[in-house]
Amino acid sequence: MKSSIYIREYYATTEPRNNKSKKNIILFHDIGGGHYTFENLIPLMNDEGINVVTFDYLGHGLSSGTRGHFESIEQIKGFLTELHTSSQIAQSEEVYTLSINQGALVALYYATLFENVAGNIFINPRLRVELDKKFSTDLFKSIPLPISKLQLNLRKQSSDLTANGFITKKSLITLNKLLKKVQLDIYFMKCRNLIFSSDRNSIIFETLMSEFHDEVEVPEMNSIKMIKKQDIIFKETYNWLYEN
Repeated sequence: MKSSIYIREYYATTEPRNNKSKKNIILFHDIGGGHYTFENLIPLMNDEGINVVTFDYLGHGLSSGTRGHFESIEQIKGFLTELHTSSQIAQSEEVYTLSINQGALVALYYATLFENVAGNIFINPRLRVELDKKFSTDLFKSIPLPISKLQLNLRKQSSDLTANGFITKKSLITLNKLLKKVQLDIYFMKCRNLIFSSDRNSIIFETLMSEFHDEVEVPEMNSIKMIKKQDIIFKETYNWLYEN
């Protein structure tokens, strides 16, 4: 059966150092972004014995669905379940999530759904999706025409912070409902957590802070600069995965 979401698996090209077992990571892009966010990070992981799976949320990137639209929490659960059942890496005995900005909310929800998630890595997590007041309600409509290659290239070059002009108003409502659900479910998880942040204010869900065990401060980091600091992110992630 053809998958409704774009999924791609990247298997490690070498064995980890010191004869340690391979790790498995699922990458969660930002709301309004796509799998391309991590295209520079994946080779670093594969070269050091880490298997990686990347995908596009329903309504994002190369996945099907109405552009930028989440209809309900059940729909989000549906494509996360599809990811889990369609990916051999995601079904590994032990898997980690790595997410950026509002993608942290989707990753946390995934971690509450599947018991094989051993830990979460967050890059500048922003768990609440805020409505940009400069946009009117009329702008929250689906894009009716197919995305052209030019549009896709421009989107790749732009910031993948939450794009209120890209996602629908219903998506914002759904994501904020999801936050409330995650707030209740998060305390039942038994996961290790690593957070990269340039600003503690980016962690809007402050009650979650008690669940974090490790934090790495990366000055002046945002979605675009994250790509330039991939070496820092990879080094700290590798050490955290294998030395803790």
